[in-house]
Amino acid sequence: HDRGLPEKTSELMALVSAPPPMLFGAVFVRKSFVISSDSFARADATHWTLDLAPLLQGAYHEVRDVCLFIPNANLLDNNSALALYVQAGNSPWE
Repeated sequence: HDRGLPEKTSELMALVSAPPPMLFGAVFVRKSFVISSDSFARADATHWTLDLAPLLQGAYHEVRDVCLFIPNANLLDNNSALALYVQAGNSPWE
């Protein structure tokens, strides 16, 4: 039995950082699993974007429903809101 193994394992685990907490998530009904906020590209302090082309392979017209959620009820104060804007292809934002 190598008594050094647990120590080395602890050292390696200390080097692996925990993933950042999910700020929000999205699920495209019958099209995706939970997509965490860290999968979105952060445009600025309050805006994120997600390119669905790899997920949908061009089938934008098949997406009808999306669930946008925040896993932590304390993330937003009473003066804040969470909004979702959609753009399919080169269409205008809705």
